[in-house]
Amino acid sequence: MTILKLFKSQFWRQFWPVLGLGFITLTLVVALFAHYIAPDKSTYASVQHTALSLAKPGTGYWIFYNAKAVSTDKTKSGSMPFQDTSITIKDFKFTDTAFYYHAFMQPEQWQSIPLPKAVFGNRLKAFTYDRINSIYTITLHKRIKTISYSASTLQQTLTKHQLKHFVFILGSDKLGRDYLSRLILGTRVSLGVGLIAVGVSIALGLFLGSLAGFYGGWLDALISWFMNVVWSLPTILLVVSISLVLGKGLFQVFLAIGLTMWVDTARLVRGQIMSLKQREFIDAAKVLGYSDVRIIIRHIWPNLWPALLIYASANFSTAILTEAGLSFLGLGAQPPIPSWGEMISAHKGYMLLNKAYLVFIPGIAVSLLVLSFTLVSQGIRNALDPKYKNQKPIP
Repeated sequence: MTILKLFKSQFWRQFWPVLGLGFITLTLVVALFAHYIAPDKSTYASVQHTALSLAKPGTGYWIFYNAKAVSTDKTKSGSMPFQDTSITIKDFKFTDTAFYYHAFMQPEQWQSIPLPKAVFGNRLKAFTYDRINSIYTITLHKRIKTISYSASTLQQTLTKHQLKHFVFILGSDKLGRDYLSRLILGTRVSLGVGLIAVGVSIALGLFLGSLAGFYGGWLDALISWFMNVVWSLPTILLVVSISLVLGKGLFQVFLAIGLTMWVDTARLVRGQIMSLKQREFIDAAKVLGYSDVRIIIRHIWPNLWPALLIYASANFSTAILTEAGLSFLGLGAQPPIPSWGEMISAHKGYMLLNKAYLVFIPGIAVSLLVLSFTLVSQGIRNALDPKYKNQKPIP
């Protein structure tokens, strides 16, 4: 049985590794479709509702979008520039003449806006109201003609287009941002750091390990000395140093983490190649006149992928934990980019104020993702071990 067939037949017989792979797949789907799934559709889920800071899970609210002018001065073209502003409200009601709402963090009293003013904002120039027929005659700044609207039409327009209901499923953070949305977008940072860091570490470790193991001599001694130097430095200190050299940015942090994880891969590749290059098929390739590059790429590397696959899945866990730790210290993803480590750091002071879930939720997310990659790594190791070939399914 080939290694690939052995892997296929044995991996799927293991319950916990398959469960871990399922969670990783679910996290990947969430990361890919984050902006479609997250309730907050903004770029970094950073829309703030300061009146709803630290709202409890399940808190519902309404957003009243009211068109207001940026300036009362006309532009050179004679048009009026406008922008949308919003008000966070708890409840609302209508009459034929006004829109009443109860805003968050306001005294317990209803506030009111004339119905045409609520719909048109500062675009409204003037209006009159016929109480007998419940008809408004409205004049806007951009129009010469007046337009008639019934009170019921204005109420329907306001309800349909300017009032939206939302729910904080997991509550809000200290800045009033939707916590679920930021948790969902945080999956992109965690999986992104794993993908980039592991890719960099595999590429660099495979290259340097191949040179050291295949050629040996002074080149092996030099690369081995360099690996020992990198290995002796604390990971966090090394990542911070590399980040300072590369500059600020999320990609630079990912790259810095990858540049600290290649030593294990290089050691593995070096040892494997030193063993494989003594085999008969390598001697045969040299007799046939194949170049060193072809021998390494075509004849040695294919024999390394099982071990590299195990290391890659294990390094995903290391990369995710390292990024979370850096973000917790304020050295990783910078606000407003959502990161699970940054979310833990920002709310660690609320653990004693009945808000411990703000720390536990991203903490559990990090733990489950790291555990899943660890289980998959162990499952791959078991599947590629021939002694598991005829055993019963592993629980």
